[in-house]
Amino acid sequence: MFAAQPSAAKPELRALRDGQRLDVNRATAEELTLIPGIGPKLAQRIVEERGRRGGFTNLTELRGVRGLGPKIWLRVEPFVALVTCRTGRTA
Repeated sequence: MFAAQPSAAKPELRALRDGQRLDVNRATAEELTLIPGIGPKLAQRIVEERGRRGGFTNLTELRGVRGLGPKIWLRVEPFVALVTCRTGRTA
């Protein structure tokens, strides 16, 4: 019997492990679920809120997403960044 081969880690997951952050204005719902504390439903709400706003201009705007309270925010904050603003320019 052979030992199971570990699956190749997604580049996004490796980047998070290496200390890089996800741009919340570009990340997909699937990518957001790689962040500790964010499940599929919360990730979808973040994407929907981003769409309603036309993008986030400030990371604290994420705290307005239903389900992303203070405790979860403490887990999420080290993994997110705001690299692009609403206009698509680098912030």
